[in-house]
Amino acid sequence: MIVVSDGVMGEFIGQLETGILTRDGPENSEILSFESLVEAAKVGDDTAMPRPESFTFLQSLAAALVGMRAAIREQRNLRIHLVITLAVVAIAGLYQVSPLEWALLLLCVGGVLATELMNTAVETVVDLVSPDHHELAGRAKDIAAAAVLAAVVTSVVIGLILFGPRFWGTIVQILI
Repeated sequence: MIVVSDGVMGEFIGQLETGILTRDGPENSEILSFESLVEAAKVGDDTAMPRPESFTFLQSLAAALVGMRAAIREQRNLRIHLVITLAVVAIAGLYQVSPLEWALLLLCVGGVLATELMNTAVETVVDLVSPDHHELAGRAKDIAAAAVLAAVVTSVVIGLILFGPRFWGTIVQILI
């Protein structure tokens, strides 16, 4: 079990709210904002960029949450996947699916969301390194999008296997 003190949790929440991460905690005066990290990356100043091993676990978690928030704000398809996730969870609750079925559904949801986030990351990096149109850049984006499509199609098929008979049973009950 991991126990987090109130002080550490308060610091973490404060960093999330301000969007500012410190390299080594509050005693270090060096503050790393997301914007400063992006600027350092643009100019190739890797001395200003902290190494991942210098991040604490909570700072890494905060960075991941900043990325998730940015993806949700900027990516329409991710928002669509999240709405569909809410609908799937509601339907699964309504039909009282078994624990194994919940596990399958959660794996599907996690797979789709993870591939969508990776697709977003690939598109972002490709746009950064290849601002002009390039055939290979387009191919990389298309392949990343195909990974999302594969995850979605697989999830839809699993959803049909799990919910199809239940939907059909409900329709028959309504009609009879």
